[in-house]
Amino acid sequence: MNDLIKIVILIGFSGVKFAMAFPYAFALSLSFIEIFFYTSLGGVLGVIFFSNFSEFIINTWVKLFPQKKKKRVITKKNKLVVKTWKKYGLPGIALLTPILLSIPIGTFIVVRYKEPKKRIYLFMTVAVVFWSLVLSTLTNLFEIAVF
Repeated sequence: MNDLIKIVILIGFSGVKFAMAFPYAFALSLSFIEIFFYTSLGGVLGVIFFSNFSEFIINTWVKLFPQKKKKRVITKKNKLVVKTWKKYGLPGIALLTPILLSIPIGTFIVVRYKEPKKRIYLFMTVAVVFWSLVLSTLTNLFEIAVF
């Protein structure tokens, strides 16, 4: 496969399932800088895409798959999100998004809470870059230890 295609796949993967992009980056044998740059870029592009199109995506989903009103199911993840939002607000959700919630879900949540787009971009970008730095470092250390 062409290297450009592999990098585009990594960027796309980072925008949707951020934490799972690092094993793929490891398999590509990219350098620390490349992993950090491409995963950060993909994560930020994912935040921008999903924050701008989340209302459209949700409305389209509801039209295509109408559901009967049913009782909300309370899960551990739901409790974590509500508790984090009440205690830490946008910064807390942003910090959990790349690693636990996934970028689309975390972005949908903060858009639903009617946060201003500039704040969403700021906090989510900081969280994505932070986690990209941490996971790129761990990926690089793992690569050094294995080889």
